Amino acid sequence: AVVSTQSTGESHLAYTTYWMGISEQWSFLQRTTLDISAHLSRIEVSLAQRFLPAMTGQPFINDTVRKIMALPTRFGGMGIENPVEMADLQYVNSVAITARLCNHIVEQRAEYILDVEEEREVKHQIRKIKKAMYEDISKAIKSNLSK
Repeated sequence: AVVSTQSTGESHLAYTTYWMGISEQWSFLQRTTLDISAHLSRIEVSLAQRFLPAMTGQPFINDTVRKIMALPTRFGGMGIENPVEMADLQYVNSVAITARLCNHIVEQRAEYILDVEEEREVKHQIRKIKKAMYEDISKAIKSNLSK
């Protein structure tokens, strides 16, 4: 709410505040808390109905514009993700990247040998999946806009 009120006339400051602070806190919750997506719906409502309209100077942001703004910048968006839509993916990705370490902790092993190649491969697969997802979303938006 505070960021929304300061975003009128200060779009860059509001965007930076969101990007560098607030979104990181939500991202942490998404990565560490199973089934949190429904609990983030009030945040999405605030983003869509207050923050983004204040940033853009528009009284209303429709669903298509909201989806565009949720895309990463390399796909033409602003990277202001919908926390409800991203929560489950964030959690699954976090579990995948930390699975080996978690197993070592649960088994109470004294040593942990980092397998850099395995970790690199898991991260690569996560990036590949996310890229395909964003490409699909981008294509769907473009298709809807051309109708």
